[in-house]
Amino acid sequence: MRQCGWLSGVIVLCVLVAPAHGQGQALLEWKFREGDTFFVETVSTLKQNMEVSKRKINQVVEQTAVLAFTVKKVNSDGSVVLEQKIQGMRFKSGVGDVAPDDRFGEKLQGSTLIVTLNAKREVTEIAGYEELVKKLSGDDAVQPNPAQRKLVEEVLSKEMLKKTASEIFTLSPGKAVAKGEKWDKVLGVPLGPLGHLMVRSNFTYEGKDTVDGKPAEKLTFTATSIYESPKAGVGSTLEVSKASLNTEDYKGTLFFDAVAGRLVQSEVKLRLKGSLTMSFQGSAIDALIEQDQTIKTRVLDKNPLAK
Repeated sequence: MRQCGWLSGVIVLCVLVAPAHGQGQALLEWKFREGDTFFVETVSTLKQNMEVSKRKINQVVEQTAVLAFTVKKVNSDGSVVLEQKIQGMRFKSGVGDVAPDDRFGEKLQGSTLIVTLNAKREVTEIAGYEELVKKLSGDDAVQPNPAQRKLVEEVLSKEMLKKTASEIFTLSPGKAVAKGEKWDKVLGVPLGPLGHLMVRSNFTYEGKDTVDGKPAEKLTFTATSIYESPKAGVGSTLEVSKASLNTEDYKGTLFFDAVAGRLVQSEVKLRLKGSLTMSFQGSAIDALIEQDQTIKTRVLDKNPLAK
């Protein structure tokens, strides 16, 4: 289980908004300009209580990730090509807690993906995935590691990367909305060998606000989820035979710069509770899980890791 611990908090949750449109309304959609670069910093704090095969594991892990996005091309049909580069990923744990190996973050640093969005800001393609898998698994011509490669492909699938990018760009309603207006968005969240979550978020446009003395648009949301167990017979390294996972108190607040059309900051909180019965490398595992997670995101013009 520790091999998969670094996954916690990887997922970035944010929505981006553009300038006001019409009297008392805001047009909530992304704006892109060729050559622009912006940085997304996500700080995820995970408080986890687990009981694995009757052994209790309690820990607190903080992960900080910084991604750089450069707009490579804006096409006439509204589609966009972005370069996504990992600037850094760091982990910090409490006294006595076990944090993911920092060497994982070091391997990720500098990795680049090319993300293509259509006019609806849906992710249609991600290039560079094969190179990323090779880098993380150490799979090369001299000393291939098929088992490690398979594990990487399961816990960091191409679908998971698409979903992460989709959460950044597609959660807006795609139309002008007035204060108090609500809308729903449904997203599938792949959990690798653990299965799948269908998340339904209910957004509300709260109107104009300020952040650090600057004008911003405010959105809030609450969310619910339905867990789906992995399909049988897929040949996964981690086989789940029985599972029940539920999210509780899933909510968030987001602030946006209406002029730049970018997120200023956001905070998302959720609680995950449930149980799993599974086998890993031939060993049977029963696990009870309770997690509280807080995810804080900022979009910046400068790299926060630069000295």
